[in-house]
Amino acid sequence: MRIEAMLWIVVCILVALAFLFPKTRAFSLSAIAVAIVAVVGIVVFAKRGEPVALVTAAPPAVEKKPVDFERFHIENLDKADPEARNRIRVAEIRFDQIHVEPGAERGSIGTIMARLYNDSATYTLTDYGYDLVVQANEIPGPGA
Repeated sequence: MRIEAMLWIVVCILVALAFLFPKTRAFSLSAIAVAIVAVVGIVVFAKRGEPVALVTAAPPAVEKKPVDFERFHIENLDKADPEARNRIRVAEIRFDQIHVEPGAERGSIGTIMARLYNDSATYTLTDYGYDLVVQANEIPGPGA
């Protein structure tokens, strides 16, 4: 790239000389032509080793999924000791301080918060799962 820049400077100087000195105008114009051919030759020679891509396609976007290291650790513990899931009895786990907040629509539930207690004196609870069943009570209408 440095040679190209120098050749373009030479072309500019030769153009200026062609306008300033009419006697050497023919020589300056032929030198300008030679310099431009040299610049084109250098550019073509430099680009010859690079692959030519007619259409540059962007690589497909890879969806990055966050890694849950805690879940990964628990799964490894479960694989190492499959019986660990059954060491704490269901009777030793309790939900307390259950609080329900209404949702945006009338009659809907927005958030259910509860505190989970492990009453086992021997084992630590590292993970839990539950099925939430919500029973809807029908409110009698004004005509009932």
